[in-house]
Amino acid sequence: MYKYLMFDLDGTLVESGDGIVESAKHALSTMGWEMLSEAEYKKFIGPPLFDSFTKFCGMNPEEADRAIEIYREHYESAGYLIAPVYEGVEDMLDELKNRGHVMMVVTSKPAPIAEKIIRKHGLDKYFVSLTGPSHEEKTVHKDVMIKRAFEKNGITDPKSAVMIGDRMFDIEAANKNGVDSIAVMYGYGNREEFERYGATHIVERCSDILDIVR
Repeated sequence: MYKYLMFDLDGTLVESGDGIVESAKHALSTMGWEMLSEAEYKKFIGPPLFDSFTKFCGMNPEEADRAIEIYREHYESAGYLIAPVYEGVEDMLDELKNRGHVMMVVTSKPAPIAEKIIRKHGLDKYFVSLTGPSHEEKTVHKDVMIKRAFEKNGITDPKSAVMIGDRMFDIEAANKNGVDSIAVMYGYGNREEFERYGATHIVERCSDILDIVR
């Protein structure tokens, strides 16, 4: 059904929540900022960091820039290591590659960090490309990343591709580009969120993706 498969990274391929939360806590603590609840920290998983620090913490742009700098220093030295691959992901990717699907990573995480993560786990062999913002881009949303992935990989028919992710940001971005979506329940989102934003498909396990993309 779909030739091109665009995979989100955090919450879809790797369980990166703990590393993200620890780095966010480190940034706020270093700045002497009021700490958040555990539930509020979970909101950092998915959107661009600039959005998270301004919306969830009430920082002004200059404060958010400083927080991102501290966050990334911590995340790139230690946080990114706390991101195990979800069970079953490698078997799924093996099968999809054998079937001839063209797979790519499309993420809101800065591309240099995302590349370190997939190389660390040996997942880079499955993907023809990785699309993510540069370190210098403050707030580039997932719909822009999908457009860039299309251009990078010469995709002209939106219906030949599907976005696979675990948050509303993935679903919303897919909708904006006329692309179908597969929402995965094993990540950081929930069924109510996926239904509200109009996910094309919702799956419980990564192995269920095999039945949908065919």
